[in-house]
Amino acid sequence: MPLKKNSLSYQIYEELKNDILKNKLKLGEKISTNEIANKYGVSHTPAREAIKNLIKDGLIVGSTNKVHKVISITKKELLELIEIRKMCECYSVDKIIENMGPKEIKNINKQIIKLESLEEVKNQTIRDFYSVDIDFHKALVESAGNSKLMDIYQKISYIVNIIIYRINNREKISDVFFKQHIDILKSILEKDNKKTREILKKHIEHSFKYYQDNFL
Repeated sequence: MPLKKNSLSYQIYEELKNDILKNKLKLGEKISTNEIANKYGVSHTPAREAIKNLIKDGLIVGSTNKVHKVISITKKELLELIEIRKMCECYSVDKIIENMGPKEIKNINKQIIKLESLEEVKNQTIRDFYSVDIDFHKALVESAGNSKLMDIYQKISYIVNIIIYRINNREKISDVFFKQHIDILKSILEKDNKKTREILKKHIEHSFKYYQDNFL
């Protein structure tokens, strides 16, 4: 059952989640119900519920002894995640093309115009870009209209967030990454499934190489 947004459990869950995503809690770090309850001055129940939902999100590895761990990420796990991401996004663009009507076409054209006018993106660091990149790809999956798929993809987004916040590379973003977003949208408008999937896969593989070179 999802936590109520105004509940104590939800507030603790959100704070712990942000601590994990933003590297305040380290990968593999131990975390216990007692520790959380003491930190926030609450009973074990809201602390336990918060941890339970973080386990559900794939951010914490559960344990029967009440001492849990923030996830660790291996090369094999990252490779598997990238493969799942490709499957999710390729399915999503197929559904977008299949169901695209005048309203969707208008919205995509607006996105293209907006992206093409964002000259300041050239001055973004890679970390800044990937924050925008996550939102772009989540929007693609959301547009497929499959809530179960979105639940899976949200977990992928969390892992990408974890990686980006743990990379200290402050290089400027390459125009190639940015241009691929525009190319993906244009190929969707062309209703060219094969071309869209190829651009998308290439874009995701570029991301994987960057993660591999700078994180692992």
